[in-house]
Amino acid sequence: MHPLLTPPCLPALQAGAVTADSISPPGSLKVTTSEGSVLKGRAGEVVIESVHLREPATCAKSPGYAFHEEGHELGAHRCRSGCGCRGQRVCLETGWCRDPPAEPATCVKGPAYAFPEETHELGAHRCRSGCGCRGQRVCELGVCRDPAPVREPVTCTKGPAYAFDEEIHELGAHRCRSACGCRGERVCSPSREDGWCRDPEPVREPATCAKGPAYAFPEERHETGAHRCHSSCGCRGQRVCMLPVQGGAGWCGAPPAGVKSASGSRAPQQPLPRP
Repeated sequence: MHPLLTPPCLPALQAGAVTADSISPPGSLKVTTSEGSVLKGRAGEVVIESVHLREPATCAKSPGYAFHEEGHELGAHRCRSGCGCRGQRVCLETGWCRDPPAEPATCVKGPAYAFPEETHELGAHRCRSGCGCRGQRVCELGVCRDPAPVREPVTCTKGPAYAFDEEIHELGAHRCRSACGCRGERVCSPSREDGWCRDPEPVREPATCAKGPAYAFPEERHETGAHRCHSSCGCRGQRVCMLPVQGGAGWCGAPPAGVKSASGSRAPQQPLPRP
């Protein structure tokens, strides 16, 4: 039995199901009976058997958002959208209300990092750390915001481990002035104004070369694949190309004991495990 504040001027109601559509302003109630008649008025009290609440089509979710989940017309804690769930609780695809996901203590941030800021337990777009903010957004003074743009350095040492956050470049995501504005081995392709970061073009190994500790060849960008080769000229430094017995491209690796790498020479015909 549910006591409800309803108009004292209402006629007596038979015990049965009614639908409360809205309560606005406070102290008033609109009630639709199972026969479809609408009853309105000021505060009073009436006791009915059950109340079925219809969730609003739109709402402003917040920790203080009030909706009586237990009385939802679909059933207790059922919902069509988040407006049918109290506070910051969310509506699952299965049509059930549940508590919002807790902000994780640790996370791996990146453009694809997904966290529903709008349903944070502290309130929409509130946070305790960057793990409570989606993508690259950061937590500042307890509120998620877009990260500050980053200026690329004038000089840098490029390599596979070179780290630069292309997504928040001051010119725009993946824009650049030089390769220093692109992560790893990526290069800056010039345009009419500023350039764009892109993966480097594959490199063809030379037919002849002078092998030695300082010999530089970008194995990772070999045209046949990273660390693949046709001869030792496709391998950096003193590394040699181990060609498979059945033919085809080989793999770069350290020279076998007692074998010296000659300029442009092919390595012994024996397989080499992938590095």
